Amino acid sequence: MSFPKTMSNSRCPWRLERPSSPSSGQSTVSRPFEELPPAPLGKTLKRIWRAHLLSTDFREDEVHISECEVVSSYNWMEKPKGSIVVPGMPARWTPLPEPVELKEDCGTYYRDRNAAGYPKHPLEPAVQSILEIEADSTHSKSFGTVDIFGCASSLGNLLRFIRGTALPFRILVEVVGSTVHLVRRERSPFDTIPNVRGYGHTFPSAYTTWDTEVCGSSSHQRIIRYKLGGLGIFCRFEGDGYLAGDSHSSRPNSADHCLVADLSVSSREPSSDDADALTGDEPELKVSAAGNLIHQDLVFELKTRSIKRQCEENFFLEPQLPRLWLRQVPNLVLAYHSSGTFTDVRVMDVRSDVKKWENREATAVKKFVGLLQQIVEAARDGLEDGLRLEITYEEGANNICIREQEPGLPELLAPATLERWKTWLRKRDLSHFHWDDGHPDSRNSSDDEPDDDCSDFHCLSDVDPDDGYEKLDDYSDLHDPSDNEPDDGYEKLDYTACDDEYSYCGHCE
Repeated sequence: MSFPKTMSNSRCPWRLERPSSPSSGQSTVSRPFEELPPAPLGKTLKRIWRAHLLSTDFREDEVHISECEVVSSYNWMEKPKGSIVVPGMPARWTPLPEPVELKEDCGTYYRDRNAAGYPKHPLEPAVQSILEIEADSTHSKSFGTVDIFGCASSLGNLLRFIRGTALPFRILVEVVGSTVHLVRRERSPFDTIPNVRGYGHTFPSAYTTWDTEVCGSSSHQRIIRYKLGGLGIFCRFEGDGYLAGDSHSSRPNSADHCLVADLSVSSREPSSDDADALTGDEPELKVSAAGNLIHQDLVFELKTRSIKRQCEENFFLEPQLPRLWLRQVPNLVLAYHSSGTFTDVRVMDVRSDVKKWENREATAVKKFVGLLQQIVEAARDGLEDGLRLEITYEEGANNICIREQEPGLPELLAPATLERWKTWLRKRDLSHFHWDDGHPDSRNSSDDEPDDDCSDFHCLSDVDPDDGYEKLDDYSDLHDPSDNEPDDGYEKLDYTACDDEYSYCGHCE
């Protein structure tokens, strides 16, 4: 598999309007929300109390994220079903020359794009993207031991638990070698977000464009690696877009781009094919090469907001900082609208704001690291006892529960991918952890040093030493309950600051 080294200037824009044809699979009106019952809970093995997590056993440099770099990325494609391209690329920032009135979001949106795209093994696309990037590289990079591999939603839930702002959540815990995988768990892989309103999807459809190499994409996913508190962490998240060249350049005309009937797989209705995916009839994940690995410095998160809240910009930015920190995204596009017309759109470098938050929240960061360490320890101990675990949290509780998984849940990865992943992780494992074959990873003293082909670990020529700051899993944040403003002559909530990670629940983070 060969990845191109240069980027084309041709682009494929997202559609401003969603098609109404039933063949598109896209619902043009929101369906009545029917909440699924929760899955049964397994036996409680351990409780971790928030008040017991404060630790002073950290060096100052260990409570800061460091050594951030991009590991891999991929795009979900509209067709064929269950297909990704690696490394893919985010949508390009291509603002409109003049503001136009956009329609409000409408349709059905999945909470977890990866679970809906490949429900049997939601982590499979991320792992396969890493393996494909590795296979294409002229030499391997040494990322060191990967202690934790999780999505930003799962890591964010744990951080919000520390800060006392968490909603109920469940996270499956799986161990491969010494690596603890945290897998987001909804009530169904096809769980959808109820009562979607605002402009969090129509705005990026109008102001960003898929490059030709990835035309037909529905979502861009990124995996970054960093160190925190002595832990090596891989974090997967959805990238809203990237900045390239003149951000005010004109958009392509019809001769320069292709049109796609529906570029929002995450927005389509669940179908009978989705049920087949859970009954063993799911096709294998299709992986092909396209796109370019975009540097983290160019990636942005996108938020929309009513212009009536413009005076509260500082208040609005503060709740975004923990998420930007976890994702290490350095740019924020903040767009203010009046009844769907975006007259004030700002591209902000938020690195200094994120750094100040990290310093200011050092106590919470220490507790967060302490929580992660306890989860890693419990998961590795559980592996030795033959247990598969789950983390659960109930709203308002001051502890999280580590439980046994109930039987019958699918394996983390497809068997062939799992074996390749074990090999990939073992090559980088410096922890001397006893692997599941019952023997420690064999190495002599010289093996504690990076392999010859990984000697550029600390001097990667393509990584800026200042790299590293942090979309929610979609386009905005929790809505402030005070945002009950009259709009267009009647009272309604402005949901442009909500997203699928927290639900459109009308409560602020």
